[in-house]
Amino acid sequence: MAFRSGWLGALVFGFTAAVFFPASSTATLPTEVEPVAGCTSPVNETCENAIVFATADLPFVANEPLACINDVIDKPYFDSFYRYDCTQTGTHIIHMCDSSGDTYLRVYEDGCGWGDGVELATADDECPGSPPNADPFLSIELEAGQSYWIEVGTWRPEPPWAPPANSPYTLSVSLEGQAQQISCDGTRLATFLVAEPGNSADTNGRGSVPGLYRMGRLEVTNRQWVDLLNAVAAADPNGLFNEDMTDSGRGGILRNGSTGSFSYFVKESFGDKPVNFLSWLDAARYANWLHNGQPSGAQGPATTEAGAYDLADLPEDVVRQPESTFFLPTHDEWYKAAYFDPFDPGADAGGTVDYWLYPTSSDSVPTQAGATANGDVSNPGANVANYGSGADWNGENGNVTSVGSATSTSPWGLLDMAGNLFELTETLDTPISPDLPTRTSRGGDFSNASILMSSPKGFSIALNMVAEAGNVGFRLAATVCLGDFDGDNDVDEGDRDFFVTCFTGNGGGPVTPVCGLGDFDGDTDVDCEDWSLFESAWTSMEPPLALPGCVSLLFSDGFESGDTTAWSLTVGSP
Repeated sequence: MAFRSGWLGALVFGFTAAVFFPASSTATLPTEVEPVAGCTSPVNETCENAIVFATADLPFVANEPLACINDVIDKPYFDSFYRYDCTQTGTHIIHMCDSSGDTYLRVYEDGCGWGDGVELATADDECPGSPPNADPFLSIELEAGQSYWIEVGTWRPEPPWAPPANSPYTLSVSLEGQAQQISCDGTRLATFLVAEPGNSADTNGRGSVPGLYRMGRLEVTNRQWVDLLNAVAAADPNGLFNEDMTDSGRGGILRNGSTGSFSYFVKESFGDKPVNFLSWLDAARYANWLHNGQPSGAQGPATTEAGAYDLADLPEDVVRQPESTFFLPTHDEWYKAAYFDPFDPGADAGGTVDYWLYPTSSDSVPTQAGATANGDVSNPGANVANYGSGADWNGENGNVTSVGSATSTSPWGLLDMAGNLFELTETLDTPISPDLPTRTSRGGDFSNASILMSSPKGFSIALNMVAEAGNVGFRLAATVCLGDFDGDNDVDEGDRDFFVTCFTGNGGGPVTPVCGLGDFDGDTDVDCEDWSLFESAWTSMEPPLALPGCVSLLFSDGFESGDTTAWSLTVGSP
């Protein structure tokens, strides 16, 4: 269904979730095991293989397929399981309002499922809408130190109420405060600000960028790619899915169904691994999809074929469009985010002013990463990277590892820019032949030597724009939202503090490049007129404190802390 946000639904539609607390049951119930022909079982079809997440992962969003078995009479059909390890006591919002069909959920503690756990709550039709588009929403107090199991499924197996087996659904879990926070670009893509515009280049001429931009903190994962596939690839004319994603021990995605009704889900232990076996054009389609607001529908100009990039052009003629919000970084944007460090004098030790030799904020060769049985880096640290085929797991001599699990960061807080997968950039490279244009990639991969991660000694790799390989992936860059001084994809109290620091008053400019984010009206100062526009860009549900000397245009009496009555009616993305 089209409904996008649990907290916004509560605000607009004024509904209250009904939460029931039935007595737990440990009695043996009759089972009704009916495997669906042609259905591919998701990894979390059983309690034992529940997908695990924790408070640090909130807000958590899972886009997965329903299971294949109606296993218990009078319980959710086609049910799958999640385990939530809670480390912060508080009210949690759990909903499936982004799903279609009649979905259903239950929450347990002290064990998983109706036979082992204590059933705390159940929810069914609380999201706005009526069957067949009725989905669950609940607000529930959960305690730190406890593990909770969430069972999701459908309430009835028969049409028209329930979707069929393997039909995709969406589960969202957040703390109550997070559910009332929107992002300035409408996504939950974790990005960090790369500042110091107009910086000097490295000795190889790379790394100078004239403006501010945001860079994805992590490589795009299989779970994020599955979100794209389930939104636009029921039929897949542009080949966003590659069979090697399933067949290879380094790929992480499974597909079920036939053309026109494909559904997709991640392999066990691969949801947080970087997506691979995709081309440059595929990555551009993902940027278009985010730019267009993550729509669902056939692959076309409104979803994947236009937006940040016009893919009707010849591959070598595809360029970033004006006003693009998400895009592949240029070679220089990638290079700066990986190596440039104007803050730490140690970055000069390698002989190049303000540039490290490795994207781990170090001039020393990173320690080679190993891997656990489920593909996490087994020896994380400040200077660790996945390269040289050291991360052996899933039967592969060298493999991708969970994004961020090495824990080493670039000077801008970005993870895995050294190793794991070569990362695609926007920059054209030397063509292989007139009909085989290439684009630059950087950063090394899980199998090659450390020199490919280094700068300026390392070198970029020119990749055929339609080639798809197991050692190539990408991360996205993004424009900086006006008012988002700290580059964390929202405009809130942290940004207000920056605004106050940057405030010059009328005619008090010029402003510094970073403070230029606060010069909304472009008149070279940061004054009360900009404050009024800053208010309109605000994304938090808690309004900003008043700025002395400036009158709010949204409230006749100005903002006061805690005054949310009128603000809740005007909050929204700028």
